[in-house]
Amino acid sequence: MSVPDYMQCAEDHQTLLVVVQPIGIVPEESFFRIYKRISAVSQVNVRDSQRVLYIRYRHHYPPENNEWGDFQTHRKVVGLITITDCSSAKDWPQTFEKFHVQKEMYGSTLYDSRLFVFGLQGEIAEQPRTDVAFYPSYDECETVEKRIEDFIESLFIVLESKRLDRATDKSGDKIPLLCVPFEKKDFVGLDTDSRHYKKRCQGRMRKHVGDLCLQAGMLQDSLVHYHMAVELLRSVNDFLWLGGALTSNGINADTSAEIGRAKNCLSPEDIIDKYKEAISYYGKYKNAGVIELEACVKAVRVLAIQKRSMEASEFLQNAVYINLRQARISVWLGSNFAGRDLGVLVDNKLNRSLQCAAAETKANWILGCIRRGIAGRDRDVIIRFYSALVRPHLEYCVQFWSPQFKKDVDRLERIQKNAMKMIKGLEKLRHEEGVRSLLRGEEKAQGRSYHSIPVLKGQLQRGQGAR
Repeated sequence: MSVPDYMQCAEDHQTLLVVVQPIGIVPEESFFRIYKRISAVSQVNVRDSQRVLYIRYRHHYPPENNEWGDFQTHRKVVGLITITDCSSAKDWPQTFEKFHVQKEMYGSTLYDSRLFVFGLQGEIAEQPRTDVAFYPSYDECETVEKRIEDFIESLFIVLESKRLDRATDKSGDKIPLLCVPFEKKDFVGLDTDSRHYKKRCQGRMRKHVGDLCLQAGMLQDSLVHYHMAVELLRSVNDFLWLGGALTSNGINADTSAEIGRAKNCLSPEDIIDKYKEAISYYGKYKNAGVIELEACVKAVRVLAIQKRSMEASEFLQNAVYINLRQARISVWLGSNFAGRDLGVLVDNKLNRSLQCAAAETKANWILGCIRRGIAGRDRDVIIRFYSALVRPHLEYCVQFWSPQFKKDVDRLERIQKNAMKMIKGLEKLRHEEGVRSLLRGEEKAQGRSYHSIPVLKGQLQRGQGAR
């Protein structure tokens, strides 16, 4: 994972993650109106049972986070709801194809999916389907909430079957080794028949089954599995997964006004101690920085509910020093054509032309403000403004981004020529002579430049408003 989710809380461990996304061109206002109605169905009582399912909705979720779904099942996208606008029957095949493409993005973890189509009427819309719902318009969709409840029940059926399948101890079957993404290359060539390896597999599977029980509303069963996982993982020094078992504290949702929606099965002190231990284990892995940071945020939220502000501040201080540099760089280099550091633009080929263009734009804009704000063309006045407001844009970190190409040199020379045209007596001089005169005037203006800034304040503000 590359980006932490600062909105996560401890209760999220018992939720099922459902992604709601548009397909094709959907009006933003209409999409979020439907999304708001969908996300209102955040908990559903399981039929013929006292269990409750809790749902977490997201309209954007990085597919790479799915790879951490075995480590913490609440990070796995198990449901997909897509919303599309389709007004004619001839567009329907293409729309349905886009729906399948969207499913393939999360296909390895999806339990079920739904497509909500708005605007399509006729023979296609009258065909009964379980995975597609047709509505005449965004205003005529009274059954959205009911369809979401049915969709969540279908998720529960798949979840329960997976829980029973993983929880059943089948003698003679080899337990697979669950891994996080950066671990896979570390286990190549290991002896799969050793006791150490088998204990690691058993401990990780117990932790995984505990997660499934927690999502299925079986709180006590999840605590039993977590306890067994902690004992097995501690015996083989599997610290990353041990931390994961400790942070899954078995928190049941409740609507009591005193503690928000958290009703803890463990004592408050036990929960915080487990968080501290888990965070210390996460700190051993440089690729688990996001997990460590989110654990700190969850601990702070738990302490805030308990009104223990001093202890919460300790977790916040620890979060400040967590290094996320590696994760950030992996996204930054892949998604941006150019990078900015200390105000200097450099593209992925180390070309500084972007910075030259940016400096030219800023300098010319300032020159325009000077031209509009000053009636006269007195040399001393213009040079003072040039020295204080224009030249810094041309000289800031110039040792790093000094122009290498003729087109970049020409850009910067045009700025000097534009400044010379504003000074009476320099407009007809050759470029070299004008620049020398400009520089001599700047030397005399040193120490007095700060007087020029208030003069242009109003003009600059008007210029910014017009941009």
